[in-house]
Amino acid sequence: MKFICFYFLFSFGLLAECFAINVTITQCTFYTPDVTWDSVARGMGMNSTILPETFLDNTNFFSTTDILICSSYDVFYNPTRINNIKQFLATGKSVYLQTEYDCGTFQSDSVYQALVTDMGGSYTSGGIISGTLAPMNVLGSMATTPNVVPNISYFWYGCRGFTGCDYVEPFLEYMGDYFGFIFCPPLSGYGRLITTSDQDWIQAYTSVPLMENILTNLASPPANCGVSTTPLNLGNDTTLCNGQYIQLGSNVSASSYLWSNTQTANSILVNSPGTYWLQISTGSCTQTDTIQVNFTNCNQGTSFNSTEQTMCAENCTDFTDLSTNNPTGWAWSFPGGSPSSSTVQNPSHICYSIPGIYPVTLITTSTNGTDTLTIDSLITIYNVPPQPILTVLGDTLITTGGSTYQWFMDGHIIPGATDSFYIATQIASYSVEITNASGCVNSSTHIITSVFEKNSEADIQFYPNPANQELYITDLPVLSGEKIKLGLYDAIGKELFSQGTFSSSAIFDTHLIDDGVYFVHIFLGENPIVKRVVILHR
Repeated sequence: MKFICFYFLFSFGLLAECFAINVTITQCTFYTPDVTWDSVARGMGMNSTILPETFLDNTNFFSTTDILICSSYDVFYNPTRINNIKQFLATGKSVYLQTEYDCGTFQSDSVYQALVTDMGGSYTSGGIISGTLAPMNVLGSMATTPNVVPNISYFWYGCRGFTGCDYVEPFLEYMGDYFGFIFCPPLSGYGRLITTSDQDWIQAYTSVPLMENILTNLASPPANCGVSTTPLNLGNDTTLCNGQYIQLGSNVSASSYLWSNTQTANSILVNSPGTYWLQISTGSCTQTDTIQVNFTNCNQGTSFNSTEQTMCAENCTDFTDLSTNNPTGWAWSFPGGSPSSSTVQNPSHICYSIPGIYPVTLITTSTNGTDTLTIDSLITIYNVPPQPILTVLGDTLITTGGSTYQWFMDGHIIPGATDSFYIATQIASYSVEITNASGCVNSSTHIITSVFEKNSEADIQFYPNPANQELYITDLPVLSGEKIKLGLYDAIGKELFSQGTFSSSAIFDTHLIDDGVYFVHIFLGENPIVKRVVILHR
């Protein structure tokens, strides 16, 4: 008893004194939801009585009842009983009226709809949804007051209802359909009328916290019943001309607003395409509506193309006006380009130096006004690889960078010379052209080289060449007591290993060296002897 007393004092702040809540429940014929309601009500400290449905035939129960629970779907509702329920609501007291899944068969569904309609609300039964409707979402104050209620895990079949949110608040939802409703009549001093369209969840004690919240809602004063607004309607989807705008929500009245762009004003101005939604709350009713706004070029005449859309940095392209709206003026915009704008009809030699993706815009002017066309991501600019650097090791030229290569001699392509190195066969001017993964090209400077290896000593022997597991070096010019240093270098000049010897011969272990062209440096004085060798594992 104390729970009810303190709850209403602190939650509603409207009761002047504590008193017991008297609940009268209609007796069920075949099932036991009446027993469940009785148990829950008593657990909350309420006085509860189960009576045969015949007590609805007169108004004697008015004086001893604060909450009426019509707990069974199969109660017979004649005109007298329906009128007595309505008169009971007029006293400021509230009713739970159990409806059932088969809304085309059971009378209770049509009685709930008729009572709501008769008292100024909008509600229609919408047909059977079969199967287990779980999880059933609990919405609004029913999900929080006084208990925080998780979704219902068992709800067997249901009759969905439709409401324009005219004084009817849905509080049970599954897959976009609603199966529980609170009706707050727009009549002074009337109590509320609550229903759920399945009694199995009640009989099975599926959610005692929700039943307690329903009883709490039924026991609260009429003044606490939220009054909802007319249905929210943002209007039909629309298409506007570029440069126009539309104001959304200007005729909507509510307590709070939340737009899809996070604004909370009662209306917004829209000048870009998209799907916009508005969620409003008024009392305990929340509504959402969506509108699609599109924009188009109303003149539909501006068009253009370019000679190149994909280029390497430092390259240029030309643009051609293809507009069909007989323009007399042109305003081009080339972000990232040089020049960045133009007013001629067909601008040429627009150059791009920084890699990136760039849009192009053309605004044409004609006797009909202006028309704009922007093509996003029209121009793609790729990096140019750094200029390659050539290294000369004896008769071998080595280049840096690149994914593919082409060597030139005296300005002419050397057929088949497509490696990162080239072994010169004659004295000439050599250069290389490298290409990166984006297809951009750069060329080296020219370098003149001979075919002779540096400080060649004809007597020194290298074998086998190509080498497989070992490379033998013999006939080294040894001076008494002087150590000879030998090193193996790769094509870019990196030392792989070195050794010293006082002997006229040496052995390099090459079985772990990758196939390729390498260079042996023999240090006998200030200038080394450089010999090219090939390692090839058979």
